[in-house]
Amino acid sequence: MSKIIKSKNFVIALTASFFLTISCGKLEKEVIVGSYEIDKCILRDTLIKAQDYRVISIKSDNSFQLKYLEGENSVIIGKWEILKSDKNEAFIRFNYSDKHIDGVLKGTILNFDYPNDFHSGKYENILYVKLKKRIN
Repeated sequence: MSKIIKSKNFVIALTASFFLTISCGKLEKEVIVGSYEIDKCILRDTLIKAQDYRVISIKSDNSFQLKYLEGENSVIIGKWEILKSDKNEAFIRFNYSDKHIDGVLKGTILNFDYPNDFHSGKYENILYVKLKKRIN
C-alpha cells in the first residue's frame, strides 16, 4: 500500500511541476519577432531635434533594424537579446554602435522610458505597437 501512495505522490508532484512550468513559461522568441511602429509618445525635451525612428523590425536571427520611415535609407542596425521574460512580458536589450537600449514588451506594445530610447532623450516615454504585416 505504501508503494502505491508513494507512486501517487510522485505522479501528483510531477503533474504539479509540469503545470507550474507551463504557467511560468517565458515569452517565446517567435512572439517578439515582427515590425513595430510608433503609436504614442510623451515629449520630454522640445530642444532635442533628433529624427523619429518610426519603425523597428525585430528579426528571428536576433538582429534589428530601426528606420525613420519605410523606404528611407537612414537606419540603425544592431542585435537584440532577451534579458528576462515571463509569459506576460519580456525585457529586451537592443545593442548597436557600442550602445544599448532596454525596452519592455507587453503583448503587442514595446515600451521605452527615458533615458532608454533611440531618440537622444527627446521623449519621456515612447510606445511602439506591433504591426500585423512585417516590414523588412
